[in-house]
Amino acid sequence: MNALLRHRSLVAAGVTLLAVLLVLVPLVLYVAEKRAWAESRLEEIAPLHARMAGLAQMQDELAAAAEQAERALGQLAYAASVDPTQAGNDGQQRARAAIAEAGMAISSSQVLGANPDGNFDRIPITIQAEGSLDQLQAALMALAGASPAFGLEQIAIRATGAPGDAARGLSCRMTLSVLRRRG
Repeated sequence: MNALLRHRSLVAAGVTLLAVLLVLVPLVLYVAEKRAWAESRLEEIAPLHARMAGLAQMQDELAAAAEQAERALGQLAYAASVDPTQAGNDGQQRARAAIAEAGMAISSSQVLGANPDGNFDRIPITIQAEGSLDQLQAALMALAGASPAFGLEQIAIRATGAPGDAARGLSCRMTLSVLRRRG
């Protein structure tokens, strides 16, 4: 009986240890599972975090590039604050001045309605002019260097005068366009 009492205390200690293990094992497994999940999430997020850290380090350079892009866009298109009619009329006046300065005679010009084109309004301008080939080339060069820029949508060139005539010239009808940023 003395041996049973001795074993009883060992049995009680074993049962107590077993009860503690039954509580701790699921808790340890739960913590291990959460740790594995957290590590996998960190592996997924690490490239994103690295990209964001790189962007944060390049913030000044990105701001300078955005400012430069905004200036470049200002050379290509009218601002959104400019009314489309005003942009078209200004484009028409600038085109007429460049073509007349090249020595061509303008017989007509017209601003057509604005057409949506992505983030821009494309405003067509038609111009009918006459002159020599050199004058046409000078006019096209002047238009190519203008700011805000002109786009040459279409051009039709026809020879004027009699064949073999020394004063033979050109008549051209061109459709230019200017861009205006939208909202």
